[in-house]
This record gives sequence, structure tokens and C-alpha cells, in this order.
Amino acid sequence: GLPAHLDTYDRLLANSRYTQRWIERLWHRPSGLLYPPVGMMDRGEKAPVILSVGRFFLPGTGHNKKQLEMVTAFRRLVERGRARGWEYHLVGGCAPEHVPYLDEIRAAADGLPVVVHVDASGAELSDLYARASIFWHAAGLGESPERHPDRYEHFGITTVEAMSAGAVPVVIDAAGQVEIVDHGADGYRFAGLDDLIGHTEHLIADSAWRATLSDAAERRARDFGWDSFVDRVRAEAAALDD
Repeated sequence: GLPAHLDTYDRLLANSRYTQRWIERLWHRPSGLLYPPVGMMDRGEKAPVILSVGRFFLPGTGHNKKQLEMVTAFRRLVERGRARGWEYHLVGGCAPEHVPYLDEIRAAADGLPVVVHVDASGAELSDLYARASIFWHAAGLGESPERHPDRYEHFGITTVEAMSAGAVPVVIDAAGQVEIVDHGADGYRFAGLDDLIGHTEHLIADSAWRATLSDAAERRARDFGWDSFVDRVRAEAAALDD
């Protein structure tokens, strides 16, 4: 049913168009759009590093980020000889009840240049953003958008953080990611793992194109920085006063 307090608000604001559509469908209410503010990260000297950031959740519980599937994709890249010298780093918090999923990921990554950073410090994460050349995000992969809209990324703060440091995003073509990444202009969006692998192979093989997209990603991320957020909040406040 509808939340009892819904009609006590003057205005509803959604954190993405994706969320807006579900507010309309579930609550039958219009909402404004206010993307969350994202802190910009520093670019460092880029390394042959692919990065994913997100908490570790067992599948079917909470917001599984599909790290196991991404490790599988990285194994295929390595086995095809397309990722020589490259490493895959996964960063995320992990509550005790989700440690079995972490064990699965480590087993799947056995023998690969994969590094899992559990409960990394802010400084460690900043360093990885600075060095990462490519950013992978797959939350929602293989899920039903009608049955489990909550298992998709409603917006995608980590994607914007990575882009702000010049990591080229290769992200799922769904939910909030669609609103952040302009396919072929500042990153790539994929439907399935074959696509993820194909786009990544292209980026690894063509360093000049990777650099072009890296600069474009960094520029695009600024659209979601604090200055843009403040401007949008002021516009919302002005609209309420009218």
C-alpha cells in the first residue's frame, strides 16, 4: 500500500529517472529529479587496472553487486590472452553473514591477478580510483526488472566517482547507469557478459581510444558534482516558493 505519510510532503524528489518511474508506478505520484551529489576523485597515473566497488552481499539478499559474475568475465578475458599485465580489483564492505559469498569469489579468482579489498580505507579506495583505467559495474545482471527493481542500481555513485578519476566505465545497460554513461562517448553499457568482455577487450587493445574516453568520462562526472547539486537544490527551492 501507499506510505501513510506520503501526502504530508509538498514535493517528492527522486535520485534518478529510474526511481521516478517506480515512484509513479508504486505510489501514483509525480516527483522531481535530484541526482545525489558525488565527491570528485583525483586522477593519478593510470595503471592496467580494472576496478569494481560495492559491498559484498549473498545472491538473493539485499543488493548483490554480481562480483562473482564479473570475476568469471575477467577469467575469460585472461584465458583469451586479452588482458596480459592487467589486474582486477574489487573493493567493498562485507558483513559477517555475507563472508561465504566472499569465499566463493576468492575461489573463482584462484590463480588470477585478482585482488579483493575488504573494508578498504578511504585512502586505499582513492588510490585505486586514481590508478584504475576501467571501471566495471553489473548490479542487476540477470535479474527481473519487473519483479526486483530494487536489485538494480537506482543511480550509481561509485560509477560517477570512478569516472571523475578518469576510469572508463563499462556498466550494465539498465536503471541508473543508463542516465550516467553515454554509450560510446564516455564509456560503454552492456547487456550481458559477452558485451562486457568485448568492450573491455577493445579498451585494453586501444590505449589512445581509452585515453579519449577517459577524458570524456572525467568531464561527464562533473555534471554530478557538488556545484551541480547545489544549483539543482536552489532551483527546487525556488520552485516551491513560486
